[in-house]
Amino acid sequence: MIPEWLKEIATAGPALIFAVMWWLERTERREERKEHKTVSRDMIDAMVKTENTLATLGNVFMGRSQQ
Repeated sequence: MIPEWLKEIATAGPALIFAVMWWLERTERREERKEHKTVSRDMIDAMVKTENTLATLGNVFMGRSQQ
């Protein structure tokens, strides 16, 4: 005799499988989005620092004083 819970899983099988797959993919997508935001912020910070460094070097080699 098959347990009742097994019959329910067998009946809702494809829907349950797709729901679990969707949830796992959604969770993975959220983690990737969070990582992407972190990398983007770090990249912008690095770009600003590089731009400031290049401006300072330009001022030094052009003989201008820093303000």
